[in-house]
Amino acid sequence: APAATAGGAPASAAPSRMSAFIGTKVAVSTDTEEFTGVLFAYDDASSTAVFVQAIEHTTIKSTIRMIKNSSIKEIKIVGPPTAPPAALPHISKDRVHGREADRRGVAEKRASQIGVDVTPEAQSVFDALVKTYPCHWDGKTIVVLDTTRVAPPYTAESCSG
Repeated sequence: APAATAGGAPASAAPSRMSAFIGTKVAVSTDTEEFTGVLFAYDDASSTAVFVQAIEHTTIKSTIRMIKNSSIKEIKIVGPPTAPPAALPHISKDRVHGREADRRGVAEKRASQIGVDVTPEAQSVFDALVKTYPCHWDGKTIVVLDTTRVAPPYTAESCSG
């Protein structure tokens, strides 16, 4: 349970009772970092806290951090509760789906450029070629421009087409 203090001294907030501290400025210590922010929301189902952290000296006013309870080592209350947090901005589902599709396409393209059961040297040759020419794998053979084939051992003598 959270500790109550007099005179504004820091108190600790137990992660299991985080929703009671929404709108409160807290200092958070995790497995890898420490920061100060306002607890914006807490989801009991996923045990995830959402913090708004102010950013100074930039045109961006704040950033949002989502952190699982299991990563939180300590939370200290460092300020009184503020006004209820503003609603999150509207997020276009079409834009999110578009970005997801773009990222998936990039990931699928990168995955298709990784040779199966090829040597590191063969992958290095492929990686160098694909920077300049459209290439793909056909088994262990590199196909360049759909016309030239570079077979193991990936030398000038092993090129055909």
